[in-house]
Amino acid sequence: MKPPDSTAVVGRAKAGDVQAFEALFRDHHARVYNLAYSILADRTEAEDVTQRAFVKAWEELPRLREVAAFAGWLNRIAANLARDVARSRAARKVPANHSEPTGDKADQGLLAEERDAQVHRAIGSLPEHQREVVIMYHLQGVPVQEVAEQLGIAQGTVLSRLARGREALRRKLAPYVEQ
Repeated sequence: MKPPDSTAVVGRAKAGDVQAFEALFRDHHARVYNLAYSILADRTEAEDVTQRAFVKAWEELPRLREVAAFAGWLNRIAANLARDVARSRAARKVPANHSEPTGDKADQGLLAEERDAQVHRAIGSLPEHQREVVIMYHLQGVPVQEVAEQLGIAQGTVLSRLARGREALRRKLAPYVEQ
């Protein structure tokens, strides 16, 4: 949940208060990174998109009409930037960057990283309306009511999209789940 004074912090940042924007960065960095990573399945690109999203948010913040909509607005900026990177990568046919450590622990880490990458690729392959609510609810921990408010849709629509997204993920990830 948002801190009760988050709209005040957004308002101060919108007025040019750098410290207020730094507080917003701290509060939203993990969510934005997780969103970018879920689309890109690449840690380096996700961090780059996260940084670019905050730079763009700072530049565009004076034009934000509803300070209460900051989180959703920031998510849309990050998602659009991540999709641009993914499209660019696809056009160049460049795979996601995965490092290859060595040794037994490294093998376990590599398996976990590959599993995480599969999950993020599966999430990234969902239709945008499902992906958005799955990311916000499951990866960012945003409550259903707040997801509905940020996206401007009914709570029932959020629940429906979550259910359909989960079912699609269940089908896509079935080969990776031990029965």
